[in-house]
This record gives sequence, C-alpha cells and structure tokens, in this order.
Amino acid sequence: MNTTEQHVNLAAKLYSCRDACKTLWGKNWKMELEFYTNLIHAVMKKHGIDNEVKAAMFAIEECADEYGKDVFTMKILAAAVEIIEPTE
Repeated sequence: MNTTEQHVNLAAKLYSCRDACKTLWGKNWKMELEFYTNLIHAVMKKHGIDNEVKAAMFAIEECADEYGKDVFTMKILAAAVEIIEPTE
C-alpha cells in the first residue's frame, strides 16, 4: 500500500470515529467530545505537538488505560477530526 492509500485509509477510520459518536450520542455528540477537544489542545501545548492526530495518539498512549481504551480512543480521534474539519 502506498502512502496516499495509507492516508486515505486513516482518514476513513478517523471519520468513522466521528460518525460513530454522532450515532451514539445524537444531538449531544459535540458536548461528549468537548473534554477530548480540550485534552488535544492541552497535549499540543504542553508537548509542542503541531498536529491534532499526533496529539490524539499521544493522549491515547498516555491516558487510555485510565479512561477505558476503546471509547476513549473513539472519542479522542473523533475530536481530532472535529478540530481539523468542523461540522456545521
């Protein structure tokens, strides 16, 4: 798989996380992600990371066990997508 295909596959997975949050939490989905959006911004600032997805991955490695890995991962990746490309 070439780099472009890898990027497309990653983007699809990230968008599926956001779609899952929309489905699970309905109209309240953005409120569910607020903590994770703030966490991404804090990680970026504290660790000098300039990429939302990299900051989310860092947070997953550092925090997921504390919050429950599966849902934490889905929410923080959805938050990264929402920061990068907000829905209207």
